[in-house]
Amino acid sequence: MTAAARCVFPLASALLLGCSPATPPARPTSQPASAPASQPATTAAVSPDERSSPRIVAESAEWGRDEALANLADPQLGLSAAVRLVRIAGVETPLLPTPLSPADAARLRLAELDDGDYVLGERAADAENVLHKPLLIHATGEVVPIGDVGDAVLHLSRDPDVFPHIFLSPRQVILATHPDRTALLLKTAESLRFELRSDDGHDYLALVYAAPGAASVEAAQYAWDPFEHTFSGPASDRLPPPATGFFVLDLDKSAALNPVGGEIAPPDPIKADESHKQVEPS
Repeated sequence: MTAAARCVFPLASALLLGCSPATPPARPTSQPASAPASQPATTAAVSPDERSSPRIVAESAEWGRDEALANLADPQLGLSAAVRLVRIAGVETPLLPTPLSPADAARLRLAELDDGDYVLGERAADAENVLHKPLLIHATGEVVPIGDVGDAVLHLSRDPDVFPHIFLSPRQVILATHPDRTALLLKTAESLRFELRSDDGHDYLALVYAAPGAASVEAAQYAWDPFEHTFSGPASDRLPPPATGFFVLDLDKSAALNPVGGEIAPPDPIKADESHKQVEPS
């Protein structure tokens, strides 16, 4: 056999047997061409303003009372559930305009109280523990506006065992644990207001007098007693100088007041009743 035949014979045999010359294996791709691309989870459309803020999910508009209550404790759905419960209750409030824009939703905060109730309010720009225009939402789904919603502010306590969560307005104090009654109520309110203050880390209520154009001055202090659940302080006293007159709390409507110190205000002058005047005989 010639040398040429010896070279052709193996090649012909390989072709007859269905073989092919050795080739390097193809490199595997990171993903087969036929594999579908991964799809993101389906979500409702979100505006650019909403992406960086708590979001009201679109499907919450269809929730009933029970479904909204079931979602109230959910970290992702709780805010949507609270807004839905307010809508179901038919409570009209400046906190929730209609429609609720992404910018409005971004200002909302839902806070859980210690007894299982919640408060929906507008977060304060300068204080993490303060909510404006608060609405109390009971664990039953009942929605309760607090006092004058436009003026009321919720102060969340750092330690409720030492000082309570309170709803505070200029002339009224309401305990978050007893929203159905007033803890302290001013009877005389001109140039006076309640404020939450702190002294060496201890919170207390101050009754502040601020005449027009003058610096504010504390007229009284009210200390919380965590065992008796009362505020101790004067029911009435003289206004700080140079002011004259007295401030007076409404004792009948100040359910949490423990009257301590101060000075009793003089009674209001009695107006003469013309019908009881003695008529001299003619």
